[in-house]
Amino acid sequence: MPAKPPAQTPLTAPVADIFVSVQGEGVYCGQKQLFIRFAGCNLRCSYCDEPAARSGTKAKRLTVRQLLRAADMLLQNNPAGNVSLTGGEPLLYPDFLNKLIPALKRRGLRVHLETNGTLPRAYEKLRRKPDVVAADIKLRSATGRELWVEHEQFLRLCHERAFVKTVLHSKASREEILKTINIIATTDPTIPLIWQPATRSTSGSVKSAPAALLKWALAKAAKRLQTVKVLPQMHVLWGLK
Repeated sequence: MPAKPPAQTPLTAPVADIFVSVQGEGVYCGQKQLFIRFAGCNLRCSYCDEPAARSGTKAKRLTVRQLLRAADMLLQNNPAGNVSLTGGEPLLYPDFLNKLIPALKRRGLRVHLETNGTLPRAYEKLRRKPDVVAADIKLRSATGRELWVEHEQFLRLCHERAFVKTVLHSKASREEILKTINIIATTDPTIPLIWQPATRSTSGSVKSAPAALLKWALAKAAKRLQTVKVLPQMHVLWGLK
């Protein structure tokens, strides 16, 4: 008799949290969403406000079916029309997302991907594209790494469905700000840009950029981009998860 093929291990991903709340960042601020927070990240930003998700210490490895079951139970009692895949960094698990996204869309959910925008190859693998991509541009002053090439490659792949969020903290430089504007403008000047003043950090040592720098960044970006706003993390101010 021919040997039986080895049993396939179910595809899983580490999920730190799943909940329904109000989006507190970016273009869709104020919108009710289901949040699926994946654990693990390829960066270590100085202002990170989700250390548990970054480390994955409290995450549970779930299959797509298990995650969908949890989502269905939440939405049954607290309906939402949009789902945010956030983290951590969701694009560490592109194969998982390729199975999850179409299942979410079949439930009538509009899928938002929140990402640090540094993994273009992983995004390229997503055959089932998200409807919205909230792509960060990370400054070297926060990450200790030059990521301009990765950010530019990423935006070229998703520009038609993307907006950019860049956190401006007390150590952000004008050179970094101008580089951020240039990458967006040369890729697609219709991509909205949100300058997000730093509002919280795990260490407490990272503060927002001063008001003068925020105003300067807003004015410089407005000369080259169609849509630019300054918007803090509103869910922090609202006291929401």
